[in-house]
Formats: sequence, structure tokens, C-alpha cells
Amino acid sequence: MDDIHIQCLGDNFSSASVTTAPNNNANTANQNKSSQRYIPDNNCDCDLCDLPLPLPDIQTIPCDSILKDIARQQAHTAYQNYLDSLSEAYLAAYYAKCMQALERFKMDYVHAEYHYTLYYYDQSGNLVKTIPPQGFKPHTFTDVQIDNARNTSSAALRNPHDMVTTYKHNALNAVHEQHTPDAGKSNFYYDRLSRICASINAVQASNNTGAYTMYDALGRIAEVGKLNAMVNTTALASNNINTWRTWIQTQNRTEITRTFYDLSADISIANAFGTNAPNFLRNRVATIATYADNTKTTLQYEQATHYRYDISGNVVDLFQDYGNNSPFGNGSIAAQSKRMLYDFDLISGKVNALYYEPGREDQFIYKYQYDAENRITQALHSSDGMIWERDANYYYYAHSPLARTEIGTDNVQGVDYLYNLQGWIKGMNGFSKDYNSDAGFDGNNLPTPSPTSDPGNL
Repeated sequence: MDDIHIQCLGDNFSSASVTTAPNNNANTANQNKSSQRYIPDNNCDCDLCDLPLPLPDIQTIPCDSILKDIARQQAHTAYQNYLDSLSEAYLAAYYAKCMQALERFKMDYVHAEYHYTLYYYDQSGNLVKTIPPQGFKPHTFTDVQIDNARNTSSAALRNPHDMVTTYKHNALNAVHEQHTPDAGKSNFYYDRLSRICASINAVQASNNTGAYTMYDALGRIAEVGKLNAMVNTTALASNNINTWRTWIQTQNRTEITRTFYDLSADISIANAFGTNAPNFLRNRVATIATYADNTKTTLQYEQATHYRYDISGNVVDLFQDYGNNSPFGNGSIAAQSKRMLYDFDLISGKVNALYYEPGREDQFIYKYQYDAENRITQALHSSDGMIWERDANYYYYAHSPLARTEIGTDNVQGVDYLYNLQGWIKGMNGFSKDYNSDAGFDGNNLPTPSPTSDPGNL
């Protein structure tokens, strides 16, 4: 491209003229329009304005230098691949040569582990067999026997374990048959709701007896006992709960335990708690009583436990009833029972006090004190509620675990607890008979008798 000539502009930019380099080729006239420059009119006569404008230098890279760089990089890659192939070939040859000589190491040692308990499971995760430590037998097979068993189709070598307990499960993964070394075979039967309703062990099977369970309309256990007849599997197979219940009620039953819910089993039991005492028995156990056989009425129990609750469900009043047949049984629930009253903290649920036989000659009271974190700090007892004896003091570490227990009002014994970093207890008091190692420093201040001292003054 030809040089472009400009004229000096000076300070007058009122008008401008277009100058282009001369071009003799008419076909390129339009192409050179892009090189037109617009300059103002020049009114000065300086010589510098007519100087040609120089073109900038353009840096170029020859093509042969690029080709050299590409060739150099490709050569380096090929050489590296060659080295890698040599290394892999060397290692393969080394392993093939050195590993041809296979060695077998054998070591005999005294096994210090013992008391194994083995558990076997099926593919559903159900426990099907257990072996206790006494029945575990380590194998004594020689290497030759093991190799022969592996290389031939002979029977597998099994350890001669004994005292095996086995379990069989039904389709709902409930145990329906069990064999134990001591008790023998036991069978379990379920109703259509998968609740256990009967069982027979080896002793019962030999005596044509069994055990049964009956439920109330809400599915709660209402009665369990001994069935003096063979279990009617036909009634069970009918999957009709009423059929099974009807058959049970027609059989001779002994050793019965009945549970009463929602209401007191008898009005006399409710009166024993007090006519105005709220019991809050809905959906809670009111009485658990045992009967000699199914001919006994509600109050003809051998012994019973009666409950009264607060609104939160805590047992606040309890009668341990020894029944009419007890030495002091006279038909009065209160007279033939031992009564226990409980005082609860309504927020934390902790027991504040226990009153045994309140107002009677054998009255006894326990009282408990807690810190701000509801940890017990003191346990006390009294026979009259006025003079208290301390049973124990409890002290805790700053991070909450029990640190020390002091027994008795006179601190007759101190028990210190030591834990590891995971919070598991690892020691009590100390790790040796030396009192200097005691965690609570108990015994450090014991008097030391001198040869001349009077033992009576110690």
C-alpha cells in the first residue's frame, strides 16, 4: 500500500478534506475506500505536515518453526511411551520368574481365645441355630484331610459341635418350632393376627398339656395360663378368634394370670384406694391377679397387685394384695395388702418419695433429692418422717457422669468411678490395693499407731 500523505491541520477544525493514496487501478478504487482518512483543512505552511506516515511493523512466525515444535513434542511422547513399555515388560518378566517358586508357611501356636458362641442365620436374616461356648468344638482336621475334601466329592468336613439350639420360622418370620439342649422341642402357635396364642414344650407334650394366651377386644393380653388338654390345632387352623376363645373357655385351666384394664376389677378394690381418689385407669392396667384354676371368681385370687395412677400415668398408689388365703386375709383389701404411695415431680417425672405402709407400725419412707440436671444427689430414709438417715450421697463430674458415691450418714464407704474417653467405665476406686492410688483418696488420713501409743486411744 502506498504512503498516505496528510496536511497540517493547525487549530482550524471547521472543515475537513479526504485524502487517499493515488491508485492507477480503477478496479481497486472501491477497495481503497477503507484507507481514506478524514483530516481538517490546514491553514499552516509547516514542512512537517507533508511527511509520509510510516506503517507499523508486523511480527510474523515462520511456518517451519511451528513444525519443529510439533515434531519435538511428538518425539517426546513416543519416547515416554517406549520407556513405559520397557518398564511394564521388565516387571512382568520379574514377577513371572520370581513367583514361580510358591511357598507354604505353617505356624503352630496356642490359641488364647475361648468361649465362642456361634450364630447361624438364614437368607431372611432369621436366627436358625446357636451353639453355646460349652458346645463349641474347634476343628482338628489335618491339612491332608482338608485338601482331600476340597479336591474330591466327599462329604464336607464339619466341626463336631454339640448342645445345638435350632429355630424354625413361619412365613411371617415368627418362631414356630424350637429345639434346645435342655428343654427339648417347643412349638408355638399364632392366630390370624400373628399373635402367639398357644405353646407346647417337651414336658407339656408328655403330659398332654400346654400354655395359652387370650386377648381382649383391643388386642391386650387378658389371660394366660396352663391348659390341661392338648392344644386344639383344628380351632387354631380355622383362623377364627372366636372359635379359639370358645374352645379355650370350655377347657380345664390352671395357674391363671388375669389382667384387668380401664376399670377396677371389683368395687371393693376401688374403695380400698378411697372413694374420692381419682384413679385415671383408662387404657391402663388396673389389676393383675393370679388364680389357682378357672373356677375361681374375681376376688378369689391367690395374690394380686392393684394400681392407681395420676393424670400423667405415674403409679401413685399400689396395693400388693396377698389374697384371702394369706395369714392376715380377712376379705378387706386394705387389711390383707401392703400399700405403697409414690410422690412424683410432675415436670421431670422423678420419684421424690416412696411411702411404704403409711400410718402403720411398719411404716417406712424413702426420699430422694436431685440437682438442677435431675441427677440424684441424696437418698434418705426414715421410719417416722421426722428423723432422716442418709443412705447415700452422689457426686458427678463436670461433664455429667457419676464420679463418687458415699454410703451412709457417717460415710462408711466411698465408691469412685473412672471412665475412659468414650464414657465407658473402666475402674472403681483404684487399680491396686494401695490406698494411695484410690481415686477419691480414701484412707489417706487414717491414724498410724506408734509402738508406744496406747491402742485404746486410737
